[in-house]
Amino acid sequence: MKKLATLSILLISLAFVVPVQASAATNAGVKPGSFFYFFDTAFENISLFFTFDSKNKAKKALEYADERLAEVEAIAEEKNPDAVKAAIANYESNIALATEKSKEVEDKGQAETLLNSIADNNSRNQEVLAAILIKVPDEAKEAITQAIEASRKGQEEATKQIAELKGEIEKLKNEVAELKKESNNSQTNEVERLKKEVDELKEKQRASQSAPNQPTPAVQQLQEQRKLEPSTINNEAQKLAEEQKRQDELKRQQELERSRLEESRRQQEVVRQEELRKRTELEKENQLYRQRQQELDNLINEVNRTNQQKLATEQEYRAQENDFIATYCKKKEDELNNNFGARGLYMSGMRIKAVEDLKITCPTEARNLFNASLNSATYPFVVQLQNMQKQFREYNQGLYSACSQVSYNCSIYLDAAFPINF
Repeated sequence: MKKLATLSILLISLAFVVPVQASAATNAGVKPGSFFYFFDTAFENISLFFTFDSKNKAKKALEYADERLAEVEAIAEEKNPDAVKAAIANYESNIALATEKSKEVEDKGQAETLLNSIADNNSRNQEVLAAILIKVPDEAKEAITQAIEASRKGQEEATKQIAELKGEIEKLKNEVAELKKESNNSQTNEVERLKKEVDELKEKQRASQSAPNQPTPAVQQLQEQRKLEPSTINNEAQKLAEEQKRQDELKRQQELERSRLEESRRQQEVVRQEELRKRTELEKENQLYRQRQQELDNLINEVNRTNQQKLATEQEYRAQENDFIATYCKKKEDELNNNFGARGLYMSGMRIKAVEDLKITCPTEARNLFNASLNSATYPFVVQLQNMQKQFREYNQGLYSACSQVSYNCSIYLDAAFPINF
C-alpha cells in the first residue's frame, strides 16, 4: 500500500510538469496485462485533461494512438485477445479525439498541417493493422478489423476537411485581393477628382487675371442660373443636400469602423492578460506540488530507514528470545532430573513422562516470561516506529487537503484515478 501511494502521488506531480515528447520510433512501453498498465493509461488521460490547446491535445492523442498500436503489435502473438481488444479500443478513442480536436483549431494553416498528419498517420496504421490481423488469435480479429475501418474513416474525414480548408483559404485570398483592388481604385478616383478640381481652380484664376472687365465663368453661370425657373434651382439644392448627407454617412461609418477596431484590440488585451494570469496560477500550483512531493519523499525515506531498523531489531529480538527459551528449558530439565535423581527415580517412567511434558509446556512459559520483561527502554524502536507511522498518515491527510484547496479538478482526479486510504 505504501509503494502504491508513493507511485500514485508521483504520477500526479508528473502530470503537471512533464510534457509528452514525440519520438521518432514509437515504443510499446508497458504492455496490456501488466500491473502498471493502468497507471500508464491513467497518466495519459490526466495529461490530455490538462492540455487545453486543441492543436497540442490532437498531437498527444495521435502519439498515444501510435503507442497503443505498438502495444498491439508487441502482444499480437501472445494469445491474449482481451489485452488486444483493450489496446485497440484505446487506439480508436485516441484517433477519434485527434480528429475532433483538429476541427477546433482556428488557424487555417495549422489546421491543414494537423489534418495532413492525421491522414498520413491513419494510412500508415492501416498497413500495420493489416499485418497484425494475420498474427492475432481469431477472437481478436474482429477488433482489428474494426480498427482498420475506423482508421479508414478517419483518413477520409481528414481528407474531406483538408479539401474544405483549402476552399476556405482560397476564398479568403480572393476576398482580400478584391478588397485591395477596390481600395486602390477608390484612392485612384479620389486623386483624379482632386487633380481635376485643382485644374479648374487654376483655369478660373487665369481667366480672371486676363480679363478683369469681363464676367467670369462663375458669374456667367450664376446669371444663367438666375434665369432658370425656381423648380430647377430647388432640384439643384436638393442634390447638393443629398451629396452632403452621403458624405456625412461615410464619415459616420468610418468612425464606427475605428471604434470596432479599438474594441477588438481592447478585448484581445483582456484575453492576453487573462491567459497570463492563468499561467501564473498554474506555475504556483506546480511549485506547491513539487514542494509537497519533495517533503513526502523525505518522509518516506525516513519511514523506510526506521523500518530497516525495526527489521534488524526484530531479528535481534528473535535471537535473544530463542537463547532465553533454550537456557530456561535446559535449566528446568536439569532441575527435574536432579529432583528425580535425588529420590532414586532417575530411570523411572514418571521422570520420562515429566521430561516430555516439560518439553511441550516449557517453550510457551519461557516465551511469556521473556515478553513480560520487555519495555520501551529495552526496545525504543517500537515507540519511534509508531510515531513515524502516525506522522506519515497526518502528512498524507495534509497533502490531500492542500490538493483540494489549490485545484478542484486535482481533488476529483485524486479520488477517481488514485483512491488512497490515508
